[in-house]
Amino acid sequence: MKGFLNFLKENDILAAIIVTVISTYVSKITQSFINDIIIPIIERDGDNDGKADIKKLQNYKLKCFGITFKIGSFLINLIKFSCVMLMIYSLFMFKTNKKIYKVNSPSFVRK
Repeated sequence: MKGFLNFLKENDILAAIIVTVISTYVSKITQSFINDIIIPIIERDGDNDGKADIKKLQNYKLKCFGITFKIGSFLINLIKFSCVMLMIYSLFMFKTNKKIYKVNSPSFVRK
């Protein structure tokens, strides 16, 4: 048993397990943010026809040379991906407290 515990300590298995558990919950929070906050905003019925406007986008298909492309489904997944990337970027900028400088701004130019 002692050899097994040494194996776990030397190979950082416990750290990998902890990171896996934490990443699972971060993934759930991110998915909840998208599905429960962002998508309902997009799913609003703007034209008052009784159907969510995103359903029209989700079912949008483009036919070209006999091939059917599900463009709407791709766009919805692109929106979700963009939300995830924005959350990750925001958390990174908050954690590191970095400022973003524009290349042509006076604060970027060194004297």
